[in-house]
Amino acid sequence: MKLTKMIFDYWKDHMECPVETHEYFDKNAPGNEGIFWYDGHNATFWYMLNLEFYRMNNKLFSRTDNKEPFDPYLRDFDEDYLKENGYD
Repeated sequence: MKLTKMIFDYWKDHMECPVETHEYFDKNAPGNEGIFWYDGHNATFWYMLNLEFYRMNNKLFSRTDNKEPFDPYLRDFDEDYLKENGYD
């Protein structure tokens, strides 16, 4: 249930985000598939929506040439982050 709520909230943030922000990430981090690094991996709506695919295939990215394993310690699931954002 937490994941469903997170997906909805991330979608809401994604829809409210200015177009310029999407363009910034698209230009400066091509192929990031909705995951970025800030003191640990953080996910956007698109990554959260496909989280089970990444976990099931043990891949950080869906590209066929990706060799990085899935990171099970996304900051989005950190206990403090969950409490701080009302997902407890």
